Order: sequence, then C-alpha cells, then structure tokens
Amino acid sequence: MGLQLMMARGIEQMITEGAADLEAHHAANGESYSVAGVLEAIRALPVVLEALDEITWDDNAPPAARALLPMVVTYLLRSDDLIPSHEGQILLGVMDDAYLTHRIALQVSGVMTSRQGSALARYLEHLSAALPETVVGALDEMAEDAFLRITVETERRSRG
Repeated sequence: MGLQLMMARGIEQMITEGAADLEAHHAANGESYSVAGVLEAIRALPVVLEALDEITWDDNAPPAARALLPMVVTYLLRSDDLIPSHEGQILLGVMDDAYLTHRIALQVSGVMTSRQGSALARYLEHLSAALPETVVGALDEMAEDAFLRITVETERRSRG
C-alpha cells in the first residue's frame, strides 16, 4: 500500500505542476478531448498497477495475464518512451504510460472485476482522444505483440 500512496501523491504533484501544459495542449488540439477524463485516467494508474500486481501473484489467473506486469513496468521506467516526460510536458509524457498500462490491463480485464473493465475502456477512450494517432497505434501494437508473445511462450513452456 505504501507504493500506491506514494504514486498517488506523486501523480497529484505532477498534475499540479503540469496542468497548464495540459490545458495548452488541449487548446492547441481544438479541445478534442476531455482534460478531466485524461486526469482521471492518470490518477487511476496506481490502482490499475496494483490490480495487475494482484493478477501477477494469483495462481488461478492465466499464465499470460500473470506475466504482463513486468512488461508494463519496463515501459514505465524507460526515459526514451514514445512521449518522454520532461519539463514543459510532464503530464503529456505520462499519457502514453497511462495508455499502455490501461491497454494491457484491458487485455486481462476478464480476470479483473467488470467495474474495473468498464473504467479501463473509459480511460482508454479519453487518452486515445488526447494522444496522436501514431502513438496510440504504436502502443496498441506493443500491447498486442506483448500479449501474443507471452501467450505463445507460456503455452510452449506448459507443453515442454
């Protein structure tokens, strides 16, 4: 619970520091997305990561679902991801992280509660409206490729 609280507080600090940048991005994009929806998706990161962690340790969860958290964490820790976070685009740099996290969680939403699954779809809708189409496409491809690779690998291991 300590890490979740720390992440939540860190996200609130990022929102405070980056709100003006997000508002400027919103205005520059013709107000084509909901700032409140994007912030809701970003604020949900700690809870979604905790749910992925619970799946990782759940012996009853499908092996492929259990193996996805490390892939998400690896992406989150990269400083050279699709939209890097740096001064002047702190929240913009977190939007791709949030999108990939929610997208991966949606891949395994059958293991999560239905309430979590419907929230994930809503988060993805807000984030995909705010992110460039090329970034959304690349993140979707990354999520699908990872899930396919992990599924194939876990099936191979279970047979051999």
